[in-house]
Amino acid sequence: MGHFSVLIIIWGMLAPLTAWIVQGKNSLFLRFQSIQTIVYQAFTTVIYFAGSFLYLFGILLLFASMGGIGETDFNASMGTVTIIVLGIFLLISALLILSVPLLHILGQWAGYRVLKGDDYRYPLIGRLVEKWSAKNSRPEERSS
Repeated sequence: MGHFSVLIIIWGMLAPLTAWIVQGKNSLFLRFQSIQTIVYQAFTTVIYFAGSFLYLFGILLLFASMGGIGETDFNASMGTVTIIVLGIFLLISALLILSVPLLHILGQWAGYRVLKGDDYRYPLIGRLVEKWSAKNSRPEERSS
């Protein structure tokens, strides 16, 4: 269920964290899936907040430039530069924010695959978590 909770921005990390704490010692599969899901959800949340921050910063930059040049005349060079910078910030933030639903769909796909019994790994995060888990596991866990 941790994979499905990716839709809930910050609180969604509680489901995989709880599964990791409660059942992580009993099941290596559940521990791996929980850690992987927490890392993936943290990554998705950071992307969402970065896009929101860039959007807000672009709008604040627009308002600040209007006050800085003393008027809303965008024919001045400062106004043109501000519009270009605003456009760049808004484009980057739009790309980041539009990628978040795709990341949510990937989380739902991962949850579906795990429910089917597959040992699903996210493309990049899964390998990183697997290496970290192997390095930090106890010797008796490695032999089983």
